[in-house]
Amino acid sequence: MADQSFLEALNRDASLKESINLYIAQHPDSSDLFSRIVSFFASSSASEDPASKKRKLEDTGSVQSTTPSSDPLLYIPAISVSSPQRKKLSLAFFQDRFILAASSPTPDLSPSKIIYSADIPGGISNFFVSETPGRATKTYTYIILPSSNPDAPTSFSEAVVFVTPETVAGFQGKAVPAIADTPAHIFLSSFLESKLHISPLDKRNETFYVDAHRGTKDGYLFFTPSGILFGFKKPVWFVPIDLIDSVSYSSITRVTFNLTIAVASSDDPSAGGVYEEVEFSMVDQENYSRIDEYVRNWRLNDQSMAEEKREKRMLKSQNADSENGFELIKAEQEWKAITGEEGDDELEQAPGMYDDEDDDDEEDENFEANSDDDDGGSPSASSDEESDNDNN
Repeated sequence: MADQSFLEALNRDASLKESINLYIAQHPDSSDLFSRIVSFFASSSASEDPASKKRKLEDTGSVQSTTPSSDPLLYIPAISVSSPQRKKLSLAFFQDRFILAASSPTPDLSPSKIIYSADIPGGISNFFVSETPGRATKTYTYIILPSSNPDAPTSFSEAVVFVTPETVAGFQGKAVPAIADTPAHIFLSSFLESKLHISPLDKRNETFYVDAHRGTKDGYLFFTPSGILFGFKKPVWFVPIDLIDSVSYSSITRVTFNLTIAVASSDDPSAGGVYEEVEFSMVDQENYSRIDEYVRNWRLNDQSMAEEKREKRMLKSQNADSENGFELIKAEQEWKAITGEEGDDELEQAPGMYDDEDDDDEEDENFEANSDDDDGGSPSASSDEESDNDNN
């Protein structure tokens, strides 16, 4: 009989191994074929470009295809999920793992059903809950933030965003409270923090939010004690307090303004290096005082009037207002050329300087008339004659 040691590579899937064993028993000549197939895929996987493997892992949302060996502590069937997919899905929480799976009334976590998976606690950094803005009926939206990517620590394309039902009546698992009308958002927050040791972004209920746009995406900017978060659009954006290098306000009108957040390098925040500036626009002026209070309380280094930003604003203002600025200077230059006035240096000065120079000329004339200084010029001959007549 041919060598069947290749079957050891199938130990992780006992059902597949048993099926192949049965087939080989019925068709002994197929053993060599299966051995070559397993060897081929094993060698292909070993030689695959690491970057390609990383891309595939990211594309699948870090899915682990193996079925968990134990029952979930908490299983929430058929809830509304908006990220990473917009559909009805089921959530399963284990002591060491979180799974998002195709909807099913009972836990069905076979590999084909798993859509997203993350280790606990290493694969999850924080969770956030807020009353869903803009809803007529009160609901609560959760965001589960995965551990950040060092290359883009503020962008979370695979954050899990879902809306909880009103109560825990449909929840399953040994962690579910006995009282079915327990509010779902209260129970779930306590479960994530106390049972799974995942920290919330806001422990003290101090968060407030404002409507804002990031580019063309409208959403909500949440100011939490842990940092600033933009949701609920993909990708979710979050920056911790200690990574905020500075904030600034711009495009200020009577109705709205823009808020720009400069994010420091995650490698060494104390070095002050900035690797991105993210601008949020169309923030209502009514929210300014509250945001500014948040900035000052957390000492986020308001850079609205920093020298570089001020120069950019001045240049932008001058470009936008050239007809009233540079064109006026140009007109004065042309007028002097027509009238034959000298003084190229004066032509380069800003409008309004010439009036001051006229005043200086008057002072110079008075100085020449009343001073005996050499720099003031010599008295006239008629003045000398008058002086001699007085002496005589």
